[in-house]
Parts: sequence; structure tokens; C-alpha cells
Amino acid sequence: MLTKNFWSLASQLLGRYNNSSKSVVLTNTSGGTASETPYSSTAKPYTMLGSVCLPKTSNYGNAYGVFYGRGRTPATMDDYTMEDPIVDGSLTVSEGGPGALTVALNEDHLRISGVHQLTNNTAEDIYIWEVGLHIIFATAGKAYLMEHTVLEEPIVVPAGNTISTEYVIKFPYGT
Repeated sequence: MLTKNFWSLASQLLGRYNNSSKSVVLTNTSGGTASETPYSSTAKPYTMLGSVCLPKTSNYGNAYGVFYGRGRTPATMDDYTMEDPIVDGSLTVSEGGPGALTVALNEDHLRISGVHQLTNNTAEDIYIWEVGLHIIFATAGKAYLMEHTVLEEPIVVPAGNTISTEYVIKFPYGT
């Protein structure tokens, strides 16, 4: 689910004219708020949705990219943090980089995606129930949750194995 952070930021960017920029108030993963000015000379978000290609397993709250988690509480637009991101070293993910980002304009939708390799470093299966896409601003260094999905069925990463998964966002959203 795209969060209020995403829609606040998108509304500012879509409402720009003649190189104007306005501040928006966003809520970071710690619950604090900050006024950010996207694309001003001092603050650039890294990145709106391009972070789909950058899975992460550490530095939650201070890094941009996709985090996987164990939280099962249904997602809402008001979400600003994940319930239980996996940052304990039990999961390793591939760093796809910009080359792993796929953007496709199809006849009826825009599709943004990134393929991730998830490796379970434990002797127990890992059940992934939530996925969250985060951005940061160059000036603040705090992460903002842009998209949060809680799955109906978990992604299971078998003990000691690697699986491939694809994180996809489509517009029109929800189709």
C-alpha cells in the first residue's frame, strides 16, 4: 500500500512549476516528522520508487531500499514503519543496483520492479510477511516508508537456501 508519505511527496512533485519547490512534512521510521523539500539545492530523495532494486538487511531507519519483515498487522496508508524488519543477519539479500530496476510502460499500466535473491542463513525456515520500500533525503539521512505490503500468504525462504522474488509496483495502483 502506498503510504501518506508517498502521496505527500508525489503531490509536491506533481504540483511543481517553473522549478518551484515546496516543503512537505513526512514521518520517518522512528515516528518523528520532518519538513523536507524535494529537489531543492540541498535535499534530494534517494529515490522515489527506484529503490525497488535495492534490497537491504541492515541499517533500518537510516537506509533506502527494500526491507523484508515478519510483521503481520495489515498495512494502512498511515504506516511509517515496518512492524518487524529482518535485520538480525538471518537473511541475506542481493544488491541488484540500478541495473536490476525494470520500468515498463504497458498498454494499460506502468510497472516498476526489481528481482531480489533472498538467502536464509539459518537452520530454520524464514517466513516473510511484510515488505517495505524506503527513501532517504540527503540532508536528513532518515528513512521514510513509501510503500508497505503485508502479504496474505508468506514468502518462505527454506533453511540454508536462496530463492528469487520480484517486488512489483504497478500504476494504476492496485490492478
